Amino acid sequence: MIIDRESYKMSETERVLNFSIEDTDQLVEIIKGLTKLNVDVEADSTPSSIKITLQGPEHKVRNSVQKIQKLVEESKN
Repeated sequence: MIIDRESYKMSETERVLNFSIEDTDQLVEIIKGLTKLNVDVEADSTPSSIKITLQGPEHKVRNSVQKIQKLVEESKN
């Protein structure tokens, strides 16, 4: 199967999410959860927030956004 790289890249989606962080334990729990996603993930954090950038096929990014939102809610103390 031959995949045209330009066509493949055009079908990819990038999504940026920002969340407030309560403490280091919550941040660690979120980072652990990000390792289980099936998309490219980049995370930057400060002591009070995390910025998560997702890249991949649109349906996988959409699914990952839902998983992250659930993970963040469940990680709150």
